[in-house]
Amino acid sequence: MMNMNLKRNRIAIGWLFLTLLFLVPSAAMADVNFAIDSVSNTSPAEGSVNHTISFDVTMTGDALLAGESASFTYALNEVSATTGSDFSPIGPATVTISGAQATPHTVTVMITIHGDTTIEPNEVFQISLSGASGSVPVTFDGTSQNVTIVSDDTASLSINTVSASVAEGGNAQFEITEANGVTLDQNYTIDLTYGGTIDEA
Repeated sequence: MMNMNLKRNRIAIGWLFLTLLFLVPSAAMADVNFAIDSVSNTSPAEGSVNHTISFDVTMTGDALLAGESASFTYALNEVSATTGSDFSPIGPATVTISGAQATPHTVTVMITIHGDTTIEPNEVFQISLSGASGSVPVTFDGTSQNVTIVSDDTASLSINTVSASVAEGGNAQFEITEANGVTLDQNYTIDLTYGGTIDEA
């Protein structure tokens, strides 16, 4: 009889344990989102010396639990700007956020803009996100942002006369000098007007 009671008690305890497992809710897996949250300046002036801007990638959604992780990859891509001469190359670089991490959580990345004294058009590069991965579902809210480097160089041209007088039917020669020390990296059209008198020999 004692053995039967002991067996019944074990069965009852087993059922109680299984019931508790179903009643106690399990921790839900996090679901996170990455986005280019802000760029400190989307139209920075080029300047004459190197300088930096920054952009933020913000993780929103559920907080990561211990043992969970989420990753994204960022890079800078050429549009009309050139890597190395207009901006410093970055990436592709992967950022992994792991452990117990509350949201929102922001990652800040610095970008170096290369200044120069070359007169040129405005130039564009792109910040991009890719490679969403992790132990939890990861999504993107937008994957790119353009940045326009605004050319702020100006030319000051002066005309230096080479031949003060010229024979009728001859050619007058003169030089056009750039006074600011900048480089003219484009073709320009210069309209000339003239006046004075013609001395007949």
